[in-house]
Amino acid sequence: MTRTKMVEKGTIAQLSELGSNNFWYPSEEKVHFIRDEIVETKTWLGGNGLQAVKTQLNALGLLTKGFNKKHVIVWVDPADIIKY
Repeated sequence: MTRTKMVEKGTIAQLSELGSNNFWYPSEEKVHFIRDEIVETKTWLGGNGLQAVKTQLNALGLLTKGFNKKHVIVWVDPADIIKY
């Protein structure tokens, strides 16, 4: 059974950027969640202690005009992920 995971409103996250060997890594650009959000964790390496999560783009406090994707991968502190 998979446990549901959530990130709370106000949580700081780092956007992803393409890096070595075409892998995604956390960038220096930070955003925040504007609402509590159910997320899907990814088992990606290279996050310098951060956890990659898939979330809806409109759950983040950033301008989304011009984005053609509904979801985005961001990196959060694993302690900020609530499992229930």
